[in-house]
Amino acid sequence: MPDDDQSQRPPIVHVFGRMRLADGGVVRAIADLCDAVAHAGRDVVLLSADCDEPGVLWPNKSDRLRVVRLPRPIRPVGAVPAEAVDALAGAGVIHLHSTWEIGHPVVARAARRLGIPYVLTAHGMLDEWCMRQRRAKKIAYLALAGRRLIERADAFHCTTRAEMDQALRWAPRARRVVIPPVFDAGEYTDLPGAGPARRRWPDAVTDARPAALFLGRVHPQKGPDLFIEAVAKLRASGIDADALIAGPGEDAYLDHLRGLAERLGVADRVHLLGLVRGREKVSLYEHASVFALPTATESFGYVYFEALAAGTPVVTTRGVDAWPELESSGGAALVERTAEAFSDAIRALLTDDDRRAAMGRAGRAWTLDRFAPGRVVGEYLDLYDRLMAGRQKD
Repeated sequence: MPDDDQSQRPPIVHVFGRMRLADGGVVRAIADLCDAVAHAGRDVVLLSADCDEPGVLWPNKSDRLRVVRLPRPIRPVGAVPAEAVDALAGAGVIHLHSTWEIGHPVVARAARRLGIPYVLTAHGMLDEWCMRQRRAKKIAYLALAGRRLIERADAFHCTTRAEMDQALRWAPRARRVVIPPVFDAGEYTDLPGAGPARRRWPDAVTDARPAALFLGRVHPQKGPDLFIEAVAKLRASGIDADALIAGPGEDAYLDHLRGLAERLGVADRVHLLGLVRGREKVSLYEHASVFALPTATESFGYVYFEALAAGTPVVTTRGVDAWPELESSGGAALVERTAEAFSDAIRALLTDDDRRAAMGRAGRAWTLDRFAPGRVVGEYLDLYDRLMAGRQKD
């Protein structure tokens, strides 16, 4: 737990260019970390050029959390915008997010001039799958500036050991630290039941059939097409289940998925619910018989641990860097990234009530313990304090 004197210490300044919740997990991770540190009593400043309103990012925003909106993104050459200078100069630690923000080397140089330690969080950007996308451009950037940014950081942060192992290929001399993201498991201690979800989506959330849930950004990387194919195979084998797909996606891709469901004969079972939040999201997890996400890659993935915290068994792949943690939880099945493998795993859970219930109990107990309120944020506060103490000795 954090010390009582956090409020007497200089602020933590976070830097990330675009803070829009619809963009997915990276924004969620940054927002939750800022919120948790502020509620632990430490002043927090977020520098961003494109940001949701504070009430959207933080429904219960702490007075210790301040957003500084920059007039433009920080550029790879030139000075840091004047609006950011005072915040950076007063920081105890500067926390940079993502390896590919082209303005981060400028902020890092400013941190070194000011004698302020900086942390760089990878957010899965150096995972093997990510490095295959626009590979030549990324390798060139690493050679020009990115590797120095990583290896000169006072702490290079990943959320799992599997993520760190992949990242070190590109920056082997990084000063590494592994801490999971902040996840408010306290939100799941008092579950609301299926009622809120049933009231929001009465045609999709029913007791007529078991439900398989996909929740996350609706993008080819996450495998919603494989999810729909798996449900179609279930139906062909005699198991009728609803396929609930919750999350934001581009209209063209959503239309593609609707067409796929139509061609496979499961359009009457596939429900696209859009972005979900708050108690309705918790309720949706609780309603689902199984949570299934055929992801190609994921650095951590809040959704898996949200499902576990709601007592819902998880089916996913080893493409998620947190797969060892999911396996340890006792609430997850890890399978190959094919429609057949997902169909088989979902069928095995839907046809074995005792196993499904046992996995739900085990995953929930493990998650509520590992992410108990204050536990993970305390690890971040300890990191910040160690870095500050180290600079003071220097």
